[in-house]
Amino acid sequence: MIHRLNLNRMADRCHGVLPYPPFEKPVANARNYQLQRRVGDGSWQDVGFYSQARRMAVNGLTPGTVYQFRVRALGGSTGTSDWSPTVSQMSL
Repeated sequence: MIHRLNLNRMADRCHGVLPYPPFEKPVANARNYQLQRRVGDGSWQDVGFYSQARRMAVNGLTPGTVYQFRVRALGGSTGTSDWSPTVSQMSL
């Protein structure tokens, strides 16, 4: 399923916010979250590191492009969690 990612224009750069929790349950003691994206079957690229998992701002998106996103927790009880399931988002 492809979800639509609403975008705002700021200084000629597109950005969106991933507004959903990427994990089914919270990761104990997580300090940061690492977000990655890719287009199609391309290589995963780091988007950034975030202090909370509920909202993650993403810059540099191209309208009409379908992106895949994944996230993992850092600094939890296991050091680094597994990657979340991939979610597809289309920027508008």
